[in-house]
Amino acid sequence: IRTMAADGQTNTVAISPVQGSDDVEVDAANNVYVHNNGYGTLRRYAPNGTNTLLYDRFDALIRCFDADANGNVYFVDAGYGQLKKVAANGTVTTLASGFGRPNGIAVDGSGNVFVAISGKVLKLAAGETTPVEISTGYGTIGGIAIDKEGRIYVADRTNEQIYRIDPTGGYHSDYLPDGLTINETTGVISGTPIAIGASVLKNYTITAYNGADKTSTTLGIAGKSQNADLANLQLSKGSLSPGFAKATTSYNVHVDNTITTIMVTPFNDDPTATVKVNATSVTSGTASLPINLNVGDNTITVIVTASESNTKTYTLTVNRDGPIETTYPTTTQTYALNVPITPLVPAGTRFVSPPGFGLPSTVWKGGLGSGFDLAVDTANNVYIAGGSQPLRKISPDGQTVTVIDAQINSSSVTIDKLGNIYTLYESPALVKMYSSNGTFIKNITPALDRPVSIAVDAKQNLYIADFGTNRIIKILAGSNTVVPVYSGSDIRYIEADAEGNVFYLQGRSIYKIPANGGATVTLASGIDALSSIALDASGKVYYSNSYDKFIAMLPGNGRPAVLVASNLQNLAGIVIDNYGNTLS
Repeated sequence: IRTMAADGQTNTVAISPVQGSDDVEVDAANNVYVHNNGYGTLRRYAPNGTNTLLYDRFDALIRCFDADANGNVYFVDAGYGQLKKVAANGTVTTLASGFGRPNGIAVDGSGNVFVAISGKVLKLAAGETTPVEISTGYGTIGGIAIDKEGRIYVADRTNEQIYRIDPTGGYHSDYLPDGLTINETTGVISGTPIAIGASVLKNYTITAYNGADKTSTTLGIAGKSQNADLANLQLSKGSLSPGFAKATTSYNVHVDNTITTIMVTPFNDDPTATVKVNATSVTSGTASLPINLNVGDNTITVIVTASESNTKTYTLTVNRDGPIETTYPTTTQTYALNVPITPLVPAGTRFVSPPGFGLPSTVWKGGLGSGFDLAVDTANNVYIAGGSQPLRKISPDGQTVTVIDAQINSSSVTIDKLGNIYTLYESPALVKMYSSNGTFIKNITPALDRPVSIAVDAKQNLYIADFGTNRIIKILAGSNTVVPVYSGSDIRYIEADAEGNVFYLQGRSIYKIPANGGATVTLASGIDALSSIALDASGKVYYSNSYDKFIAMLPGNGRPAVLVASNLQNLAGIVIDNYGNTLS
């Protein structure tokens, strides 16, 4: 079976293979009906290609048929002289008997069936069993059709003419929803709808006749819906957990203590449904009134009522943090050296969240040009070194940028516990030392060849990764005395903690050299494109990956790395400030 394009120029195969076909019809849903007299069958082919056998009698002789908009099929089985109806659900009903071999059949919107036979047109009114003749005097009829205004068209093969039979009275409609009929005499529409598209408005044309005069009007009909789903649910603050899905009805939301109200915006899946938030009606797609939030859990209900009156309830549990509280002893704690202390547990702690990081990352300060390394002092000033820019100091609020050293192309920067600033340069190979207020103190000039990274411990000992000599050296505090720490190729980034443990990146691995001189420890391996390293106040190691554009933290004790930030371009230096924020 092929379809012909509306322009008549192209045709394509619509259904193949087909088990023989003598006639074909299409309903409003694009189902295709085919009968085969050789097998006595009538089949329905759905748009997806699946087919259903509707009628099967080996001795049947199907003579012409018609399908209405609702998928009901009418035909005459000439082998038995019966007019039959096959409902959309497959139920077969005999409407009338006594038909011979008809030449055409058509059904109107009122359920009246018209049959062309022996040069005349018969009408079987809806609900009747005896047909009546409405027109005669034709030759051999090739087929008949009826339009939505009730006008019948007759193809007369003998006279090579098409005739039209116009109604002279009564009411006529195009196909009404299945189960509904229009009374031709009174125009009353009645019945029990069994197939109406839920919430889908469709307009039907009703035409009334008085002799040669007629008038038409439009009637809109839509079915009630049982759809009480939401299509989406949005919040003014916080986010849903889990993410929204129409089948999921329970959600958790977490907000900070500073959030005292929240608004909920529901979106109905069905435009005919209504919705209430906490028992107050809300227009779909419009935010509710602000809902007050107490500290702790708050329950918000969103109830959707379908046009069929069934309901569905979505429940949100919004947890609002209380004010953060934590207390340590107010008395001074005095400890003896080399003696483990009794763990100091914070008292009165409330609403402190588990350790974690805020994703995605946010821009703290932009427009700085290139930079290779970062450092933070005890006042939370940030220092940036490297690239084609001088060494700069950025105030904690990010508003003020001060040049500390106008020389460009520094490779690394670090700050000791007194706030002294140490800036490393590859050429000439030296370390510049500045006071916390930016006053130059001195140059430190050990024998170096392309130094790339610098760190300092709590005793003000400096550690330098010297790429040209493939080593890490230690410069004792207040001197130029150099102590070898480690030898190895491709050492580019180092860090040191307060005790003098040294951490460094080499190849695809992260290592730790203990301050007591023990064996080097591998902290992580198999990491591509390592580009910087940093430590937080608790000694946890952070590293960046410039190829995969992320920063991660090693929590220790063999646990897997934790993602800190991602989708960061051109990662170089990273540093952890005094509040635990990661800067890069």
